Amino acid sequence: MTAQAVRSAFRAVLRAQRSAFSGDAEMIATAQRATRVEFDKSSAELAQSKGAPLAERLASAEETVHFLRNHVVQAPLNARGNYEVSVSKIRTDKK
Repeated sequence: MTAQAVRSAFRAVLRAQRSAFSGDAEMIATAQRATRVEFDKSSAELAQSKGAPLAERLASAEETVHFLRNHVVQAPLNARGNYEVSVSKIRTDKK
């Protein structure tokens, strides 16, 4: 696993965030900053040979993507004061 795998995982997390928080620019920006901080922290720890190995960290990024795509719902408030959820079918059988 190389730097390419790390970049790919980073981009996958950012894409999942944009999808999960679509229409909420503040949340997207906050999530992107937090992701950058975590990836930078992991990079520093790996450089010092502390913490979990790279494979575990990449697996954690994959779990984050799965969670964002399958368990996070953004629901806007409608005129009646209720939250309105728009459900779309996605393929979850693909890894």
